[in-house]
Amino acid sequence: MSKQHSLRVLLVDDHLATLRGLFIWLTGKGYEVFPFGTMHEALQFAKDAPFDVLISDIGLPDGDGWDLVKRLRAENRFYAIAISGLTGAREKGKSLDAGFSQHLAKPFDPEALHASLQLIAEANRFA
Repeated sequence: MSKQHSLRVLLVDDHLATLRGLFIWLTGKGYEVFPFGTMHEALQFAKDAPFDVLISDIGLPDGDGWDLVKRLRAENRFYAIAISGLTGAREKGKSLDAGFSQHLAKPFDPEALHASLQLIAEANRFA
């Protein structure tokens, strides 16, 4: 991924190993990643920093990803991907209703996530 196509990714997950692993993997793929473990931290960051994509766990210690995406959408335009161990049709539907474009069940194939991000980058290139 070239510099001009690099996406700014807001990554939110309270599971430290998942957060760290995705951060390392995504930065290795050329994305600019901003990792946070709580909804509050992500909201604080988003006040002053633009981002292109939110990748968020649903279960957070100070709220949930559904509320986070709704609150962020009030002031930002971005693509959103939910990652969660909650895998039922109800939860996936709730993610789409909240404003996520995708709901990936943990554990997920990181290459599928990368493919989604590449499509977003390509679409943003012409936006």
